[in-house]
Amino acid sequence: MATAAKRSAVNDDKVKRSKRRWRFVALTLVALFVLTYCVGYISDVVKESSPHIARIEISGVIEQDLDRDKRLAEIADDSHVKAVILHLNTPGGTVVGGESLYNSIKNIKSKKPVVAVMDDIATSAGYMVALPTDRIFAHNGTLTGSIGVLLQSAEFTDLAQKIGVHMDMIKSAPLKGSPSPFEKMTPAVRASMQSVINSFYTIFIDMVARDRKMNKAQVIELADGRVYTGVQAVNVRLVDAIGGEPEALDWLKKVKKIDESLAVRDIEMEPKPSKFQQILDELGLKSSLVPLQRISLQGLVAIW
Repeated sequence: MATAAKRSAVNDDKVKRSKRRWRFVALTLVALFVLTYCVGYISDVVKESSPHIARIEISGVIEQDLDRDKRLAEIADDSHVKAVILHLNTPGGTVVGGESLYNSIKNIKSKKPVVAVMDDIATSAGYMVALPTDRIFAHNGTLTGSIGVLLQSAEFTDLAQKIGVHMDMIKSAPLKGSPSPFEKMTPAVRASMQSVINSFYTIFIDMVARDRKMNKAQVIELADGRVYTGVQAVNVRLVDAIGGEPEALDWLKKVKKIDESLAVRDIEMEPKPSKFQQILDELGLKSSLVPLQRISLQGLVAIW
């Protein structure tokens, strides 16, 4: 009996020691998490509150993005951002997306120096976004230009007829709902759509002429939809100089008198993950399965 009681007491003691050990481990992990969060938060605050040059990257297809435009407005009003280097790697996108982004960059430029650096490609709306900056740099192999607008519409009437499908459409007026994939494009519809394209094409031409300080006739000659290499774009005055970020920084310091000691800081356009999410990423505990984002371009498109 005494031996059994002794064994029971020993087991209880082991259980208590085990609980204390795990409690200590849990408290240690919580303390480390809080410490990591605080250090990261303080580090971010220090970086954001010190003068710096902002590096912004616009890549992929440009669409309207209210969160992005709000972030750019914050950068325009941030007194700690002394200048902006805008990296462009985009074939263009929707007309409204390009126009909105153009206006956001123009707003920043009204308050501080902005330099554009074209990387692999900056065409159509991607070129439009570079226009309001103080200076445009491109690499020798950059593709840019493709100044113009397009509207694409598929038409399936012949295919439908082959498989025995007949489409009926009742409209309030001949141009309502046109162009449509379910009816032939009439001369009146084509003329109407061409006038829409021409309308924004004229706006695009005016943007280039105004921001590049060229007369309209010169721009129209260049704006036939063709693309240019960086070297060609410099020769026709669509781009200011060949170079990348080092040349952009050098220009900012020499011409705009930006302090040479300022660090260049990446500015995320996407919402920043929390410290907890960052820690999970580093520990490999977050799922790496990211759903593919579907790109749907509606309306007028300025893309190459």
